Amino acid sequence: MHTIKPIFKPQEKKIDEHQPNRPLVSLVAAAYNEETIMMRNSTLLCEYMESLEDQYSWEMIIVNDGSTDQTGDLAEAFAGGRENIRVFHHVVNFGLGQALRTAFNQCRGDYVVTMDMDLSYSPDHIESLLYTIGETKADVVIASPYMKGGKTSNVPLKRLLLSKCANRFLSFFAPGKLSTLTGMVRVYEEKLLKKICLKANGFEINTEIIYKAWLLRSRIIEIPAHLDWSELRGIKRNRKSSFRILRTSLNYFSSGFMFKPFQFFRLSVFAFAVISLYSIARFIAYAFVH
Repeated sequence: MHTIKPIFKPQEKKIDEHQPNRPLVSLVAAAYNEETIMMRNSTLLCEYMESLEDQYSWEMIIVNDGSTDQTGDLAEAFAGGRENIRVFHHVVNFGLGQALRTAFNQCRGDYVVTMDMDLSYSPDHIESLLYTIGETKADVVIASPYMKGGKTSNVPLKRLLLSKCANRFLSFFAPGKLSTLTGMVRVYEEKLLKKICLKANGFEINTEIIYKAWLLRSRIIEIPAHLDWSELRGIKRNRKSSFRILRTSLNYFSSGFMFKPFQFFRLSVFAFAVISLYSIARFIAYAFVH
């Protein structure tokens, strides 16, 4: 996996002198070929953020990650005339990791919220995330559909099974007993994102952030969330190629190794011992019979 340098330089943080007591929230959304939902979902996100303006000031960062449809043009049209909405474009599709790094380099907020443009997590999760990080003083708060109190609706079975298995696998190796390590709907302290150097280009960036935040002894907590595909089944590209599934599984496997490499050596030794004992038992059985 090659490393791509950030396309944009970080901008200096600006302070709203008229509302100094309201934290500034940077809402981040990456988009790739989302022309069918771009205008509708961008509007829903902005309307929701406007409903929170008595508590927070806000900005929205949209990254068009090399879309081949009209996503970029629609995003620019939506942002036209709005000073607190900015759109950035990648010439080609680099992946979620690079899209988030581009957005993080442009964020000016005290808190950074990442959302799926498809709104498989409804916008009202944003207030819950912001309230929790403000009350608990955590560094990262994760929206978790797999913890107690969380739920999923109408998610394609293959995708749901892969996600659940991956998160249970990673939970076994990761500290903190987290239930959801792969989801991207989260809120971060802006100070934390400045401290960590991110490298991943794909979806594994979500696990990388957790790992590097853990190395910095950051406080990471979860809140129950609802992952709902009720309105997406006819829009989402549900079919994944075998290659993509294999690549995703390998990424999750390497993420588990990243958390506790020693555990993998123990598993390897255990597997080797089982195979050796089985071979010896077969040899003895064969010798006894013949």
